[in-house]
Amino acid sequence: MLALPSRVETRPVTSPDRIEKLAVDVRRKIEGDPAWRRKDARSRWICPCCGEAQESVSLASPEAMFEKAPALAARHLLLSCKRGPPEGAKGSSAAPRVAKKSAAVFQHIDESALDKREAQKEPSGLGSASSSGAKAAEKASFADYRREIERELEQVRAQVPGSSVGNALPLEDTQHADAEESSRVAERMGFELRFLIRASAPPRGDFVEALRLDGNRLGLILGGVTGEDQDASLVAAMARNLLRIAARRETDPAQALRRVNAEVFEDLGARSFVSAGFAILDGSKRRVAIARAGLTPPLLSNPRREPAFVAIEPEGMVMGIDKGPIFDAALETRTLELSAGDLLVFATNGLLEVRGGSPQEELGRERFHETVRRYGRHEAEYLVHKLGQSLEEFSRDGAQGADICVAALRLPPPA
Repeated sequence: MLALPSRVETRPVTSPDRIEKLAVDVRRKIEGDPAWRRKDARSRWICPCCGEAQESVSLASPEAMFEKAPALAARHLLLSCKRGPPEGAKGSSAAPRVAKKSAAVFQHIDESALDKREAQKEPSGLGSASSSGAKAAEKASFADYRREIERELEQVRAQVPGSSVGNALPLEDTQHADAEESSRVAERMGFELRFLIRASAPPRGDFVEALRLDGNRLGLILGGVTGEDQDASLVAAMARNLLRIAARRETDPAQALRRVNAEVFEDLGARSFVSAGFAILDGSKRRVAIARAGLTPPLLSNPRREPAFVAIEPEGMVMGIDKGPIFDAALETRTLELSAGDLLVFATNGLLEVRGGSPQEELGRERFHETVRRYGRHEAEYLVHKLGQSLEEFSRDGAQGADICVAALRLPPPA
């Protein structure tokens, strides 16, 4: 009689149907999320879940990126990815679980200067059960920390006489004046608005700009170009001018982006893609409407909210993939009711592509999010200052490699 094995080892079988379903969601991610379009020097796709370049998945051309890569990437996620597919199984809309890198997040941060809760990335602790003595000690500790912040802010303001605008490097006079004027307009509306702008060498043309709209409204436009076009900065300038025009004609941010895509599509010629975002701030209603076309999702931080930190991710794909119905249907506008203490941080994709000590190491989403988590409970000016410090530390041994445009908008809590 044959002896049967006591246990039969089996491998999970992944059906073609499951791969096909996941490929649809992967394509949507590639179209709308810059973290899913990362590639190495050989144009190999870098998986946002395990962080490894995939030999079989090429992003060398638009056809490869949008027609072939989704199915190959889905196969990798289901069959060989060390971290597995994103949460949500059949093609999750949840944020990818980006693999942690060995380098610590922004090494220069002095955690001894933070109170314990901030160093541990916890919210402010409102509603926690603690003794009155512990609460008093925590309050005193936070007061000391706030005094340190105030001293640091005074030093920042002293570096730019007559201005409190958080620009990391000197801008051309017109850009600097625009930033200052935008900050003053936002202040009259009851908000704090600060910018961080750094151009790479040569510049790629990333942009951020605040536009005064009719009524008690302020528009915020951001964007940049990806692709192989040698005239990327010219393409970005064209998209910026079209977005300025559309922003003043349309009350719906998504519709403004649809108008710009239709205008710029033929000029892109499948050589380049434009990522852009448009937000309309209504000062009277304390409300902001946001749409994005492949742009880094804006972040919302407020220790009074639950959760205290979240990415705002309205659907949308980059400009230049489709001229009409597919692009138009993919876009949506997300409206957010603002509360006291809310800090919104907008950034172009170039921020995530800043290079560190080696060409293969990029800043990435995780480091960016970590800085906003740490400093997002304070002034927009302070957040911009700390982000600038972090970028200098991260890229000190290598070229910046990408344009950086950041806008931080805050509704201050009552004094």
